[in-house]
Amino acid sequence: MATIELPAPLNLTFPVHPVILSAVEGIIGQKCTQSLLLELNVSDVECLKFSLSKGLGLGIVVGGSIMKLPQILAILASKSASGLSLPSSLLSTSSYMITAAYGFKSEFPFSTYGENLFLTVQDAIVTLLILAYAPKSSSVSVLTTAAALIGAAAFLYATDLRTLELLQVSTIPLSIGSKIPQIVSNYRNGNTGMLSGVVVWVQVFGTLARLFTTLSELSSPTIVGSFSAALVLNLVLAIQILIYGRGSPSVSERKDAPVLPQPKTIPETVRDVKSSRPGTPVSRSSTPVPGQQPSGRKWNRKLD
Repeated sequence: MATIELPAPLNLTFPVHPVILSAVEGIIGQKCTQSLLLELNVSDVECLKFSLSKGLGLGIVVGGSIMKLPQILAILASKSASGLSLPSSLLSTSSYMITAAYGFKSEFPFSTYGENLFLTVQDAIVTLLILAYAPKSSSVSVLTTAAALIGAAAFLYATDLRTLELLQVSTIPLSIGSKIPQIVSNYRNGNTGMLSGVVVWVQVFGTLARLFTTLSELSSPTIVGSFSAALVLNLVLAIQILIYGRGSPSVSERKDAPVLPQPKTIPETVRDVKSSRPGTPVSRSSTPVPGQQPSGRKWNRKLD
């Protein structure tokens, strides 16, 4: 029986610009750069998997830096945050903030947690916009919430790694809790309001990719569990968008809606009192009351 020999890897070496070489080495390391870029060894499965994880991680970070921008622009354009849940936004901001602080303190590669830093800022803006466009909003509540978010960020930055590890465990219920109020609100309203479908679908693919990069580069069951729970709930939100569609806020829900004057109505009791005053003519009904003799003169035509 004849044996088939597979061709050897193309160990070709060609000149690469030093700047490009340095940038690639900074991302995937010297070993994988030598194998994949210089030698074109496409059979190096380990380096291919690692490079794919790094590329997805950087893509997630770049995408995360603008992911909530469509949501922010939608709120500003409509001057309404109808359909958006304030508890969901607050819990989501807390979860992103803790994950970003934990990754920074643990000295993880920035490609494994960087998007959480950008999402913290964007979610904080969404939270403040929800408060600003609420029907009974006040500048005090907006400023108080902004100060509380800044204080929480400063606290996490000054917290030791051991405490952050414990807080990171809480991101799983935070992640679940941040999505449940929004899911319930969509179900009760029968539409998703101002919730951006683009943002939700980006979150679905983003959490899926982040789950892959976490499994490839980190060995943290807590972070894996957090991203797994977020993936499932993001899928639920995406399904709701497909089923319900996006609803527009009614005029009464908008903060800038004009207040229309309501016609004044006079209660029945007041009308009865007014009609019983002396000198006020009482309208006569043309329909006689049973058992009552009709009053008034009868005019009989005289026959000649």
